[in-house]
Amino acid sequence: MRTFLELALWPIRFASLSQRDQQALPVMASSKPSHLLAWPSALLGIVLLAQSVIAVAEDSAKPEQYNLIAQVLPDSQAIGQPQRLRLSLPIMQAFLQPDQQDIRLFDSKGQSLPIQRVTPLEPARSENHPLQVLTPSLNNQWVFRVDDQSRPQRLALQWMTQTVETQATVEGSDDQQSWTTLGQQPISQHLRNNELRNTVDLLGAPVRWLRVTTSQRIKLLSATYTALELPRPLSQPQPTDFRIQDGKLWLDVQSDLPITSIGFGNLPAEANIWQLEGTNSRGQLVVQRPLAPGRQVIMFDRPQAARYWQIRLPSGQAMPGALSAVINWTQLDLWFQPQTNESLTLAVGNADATPPVPLYRPHQALPEVETEATLGAIVRTRPEPNVWRRWLPWVAALVVLGLILRVWLGNIQVIGTGREAV
Repeated sequence: MRTFLELALWPIRFASLSQRDQQALPVMASSKPSHLLAWPSALLGIVLLAQSVIAVAEDSAKPEQYNLIAQVLPDSQAIGQPQRLRLSLPIMQAFLQPDQQDIRLFDSKGQSLPIQRVTPLEPARSENHPLQVLTPSLNNQWVFRVDDQSRPQRLALQWMTQTVETQATVEGSDDQQSWTTLGQQPISQHLRNNELRNTVDLLGAPVRWLRVTTSQRIKLLSATYTALELPRPLSQPQPTDFRIQDGKLWLDVQSDLPITSIGFGNLPAEANIWQLEGTNSRGQLVVQRPLAPGRQVIMFDRPQAARYWQIRLPSGQAMPGALSAVINWTQLDLWFQPQTNESLTLAVGNADATPPVPLYRPHQALPEVETEATLGAIVRTRPEPNVWRRWLPWVAALVVLGLILRVWLGNIQVIGTGREAV
């Protein structure tokens, strides 16, 4: 909006410069035309400035200015308390801003309520990850590569049956050059009383490599570490198809939908030279990944907000038919605190909308919100055209252009005569 205001003020500045510096202009017309030409420019600036004021006043003030309108029914048993609403796929596809700031919740009086956009997370869980022992041999040190983004919390060792009483030290590293001790404790196995202690508790730090050292040589058979997986954004699968359109194999998800993964059922053998590309609604390349034949799931470290997904083939290669795929999109919750049990109006999709008023201050700890509101019917999915805002700039431009032509035709001086045209 600041850029638009500067554009609106520029003709007024030009008008003042024309009057002040008209003596420095080349002598092609008298000072009178230069003076008269300044006022249409000023008029244009005033009209554009008025248009910008109208735009600011109407920005995100009414539900009718949004792409989608839906009804929200609060839980009548939790009035005055925070409630949450999970947004469905049609609502997520109605956003027009990549950061999903264009969302409002209006009461029956048309007042916008404070809201909070919250990404729900999957519950943290522990998973076992086996480590590969290439050749069991009598040794006292082993190095293992762990999965990316893992935080090992416990390591379990299995060795050839024998009586063992030793100290196990587990270290972690990101580059195999600098090692940090993650855990150290005795492990043992006594055959007489069938006693076995084969686990080592670890710090749970993120590492790429594990190094296990024992004070006694043992024939290690297997190793498994348990890692606490960090909570990830809750995602929802959606089956879809890549289809041929305009000579391209692509998919349009209707908005800059945050996607965590894309899975393909069975790609052909020539897919080893294919590329998957994701582009947002502004035409910016967001992500690019190579594909491979067969069943494949492309995982992203963080959700990728892209609208257009294309499978790029080498030049001259024949287009395959439609390819089935499953996209996992990140879900979004809307938190609000209703004061009455009346139904509310959810509005989504306005490219000019400013960020909504937050329900909580930045860096404020969010409470546990268990109460869920109900999403009612979607009332409308297209904004009503604003004829006044659409045609005012064009009418103003035509009026100003007519004034400028009138001034020039009535006051231009014929070059070389030294007289004004009548």
